Amino acid sequence: MSAESIRFTTRSVAGKGGGDAAPSAWSAQVIAKRTVDEDEFFADVAARTRQSVADVSYIFSTAGQALRDFLRQGCRVNLSDVGFSLTLTGKFPTADAAPDAARNAVNIRAHASRKLTDALELSELEFVNVTHPLSAHIFSVMDVTLQQDGVIADPSRVLVAGEGLKINPSAADEGAWLVDAEGEPVATGTILENDVATLDLSFDALPPTGRYRLEVRARNGASPSFAPAVVRKVVEVK
Repeated sequence: MSAESIRFTTRSVAGKGGGDAAPSAWSAQVIAKRTVDEDEFFADVAARTRQSVADVSYIFSTAGQALRDFLRQGCRVNLSDVGFSLTLTGKFPTADAAPDAARNAVNIRAHASRKLTDALELSELEFVNVTHPLSAHIFSVMDVTLQQDGVIADPSRVLVAGEGLKINPSAADEGAWLVDAEGEPVATGTILENDVATLDLSFDALPPTGRYRLEVRARNGASPSFAPAVVRKVVEVK
């Protein structure tokens, strides 16, 4: 499985910290890209183990039955990467009170092993903060020869005017490109001059004549933990 950016959002924790500058005032929630169902999970395990999907499904079903039986006996179950144990939730009126179905419930607590936790170290993952999405705007795109908005004929210098266009050239996910209808880059821009409102760039060569989109990705100086703003404008290459 290839590594991808993991999105998260933050929210304020009541009664703690003093605002954005206080880390203790914010908690993070990872936003799941999608939900993986049993069919997909079993198919992946089958491919890794060279077993049939039916066999993997049967083993997991049987393992679930065995897990329930051990937990009913009051056992703590430790597997290679995860562990399971019972917990009682809710309030008890006295120290020696028995569980009451009206106010208490039994839950199963799952915990990850150190082996699994170490496999997901923060430094090895790329997280992007989507709490305050960055924004950018393109007002005009023109080259120094034609000086006509939306038309590029001279690759030596293309002038882009807008807002939030400050690019960090050392960031791999920031920059300017000409992309085709499928969003694939067909030309990469080299930054000549750049500030928040203007972007001067050049291209080694232009793609064949036709309609493309100029795509700019910029954080405008924001922290790398934020996803860059992405803005596009249709241009015609002549």
